[in-house]
Amino acid sequence: MVLGHSGVMVKEALAFFAPYFVKAGFAVLAIDYRTVGSSEGEPRGLDHPERQVEDFRSAVSYLQTRPEVQPERIGVWGVSIGGSVAAQAAVLDRRIKCVVVQSPSVWNGWRYMERLLGRAGVHALRDRLQQDWQRRYEGGQSARVPHLTHLRAGEPHPPARADAAADDRQRRLGPVPHA
Repeated sequence: MVLGHSGVMVKEALAFFAPYFVKAGFAVLAIDYRTVGSSEGEPRGLDHPERQVEDFRSAVSYLQTRPEVQPERIGVWGVSIGGSVAAQAAVLDRRIKCVVVQSPSVWNGWRYMERLLGRAGVHALRDRLQQDWQRRYEGGQSARVPHLTHLRAGEPHPPARADAAADDRQRRLGPVPHA
């Protein structure tokens, strides 16, 4: 699993999350984007999401050379802008088999959605979102999206959580309803 951070943070900021993936049986590689942290590149500290997509893809190439990694089971994880970058890398790179985004922010989101869904698909999505917003405004319930409950097929276990507070909130709220 390639871990990507937000903007110009450094990979050490991901040290909190990595043990959860390792405990769940994943090999983990936290990366610094070019111009940030221990990576090379000038000017230092430049936040350039399109190049960060390339950095995710380079990390996937590196992981494919590692004997302890199953090349057909490589995933990416990103937080904030890193979530958007991870999603874009997965769109462009079929070697990426899993994407996890935590609090993703989206840059040029509709443009990228149009690439994925086509113009008619984006219009249909906007219509669904508008209907959902109106339903919530009128006191109705928002639509639900099914979530994955297993990290690996055939090995049932609860999803890895990043923090105890999230676990506590989930216990108080109960199970997430499925569509």
